[in-house]
Amino acid sequence: MAKKWIAKAIKHPGALHRQLGVPEGQKIPASKMASARAGKEGPLAAKRAGLAKTLKSFDEGGVVKAGGPGHWEINGADSKFIPE
Repeated sequence: MAKKWIAKAIKHPGALHRQLGVPEGQKIPASKMASARAGKEGPLAAKRAGLAKTLKSFDEGGVVKAGGPGHWEINGADSKFIPE
């Protein structure tokens, strides 16, 4: 994985807020975020909302928090990660 991919991915800070009509500094409501992720606000908003969800799962050090986006399914020796 490329180092500093987050910095490269965030080219337009605040763009999702502007696109959804939510003032910067306020939290985007879950209903608007779900609508954006479903593509109802356009394909670019869907990508931005997906990135926002991924970034929300990180802690300050850039490590995925416990219970991040998805879960592990463990069946003996067969373990697999199920993304949300």
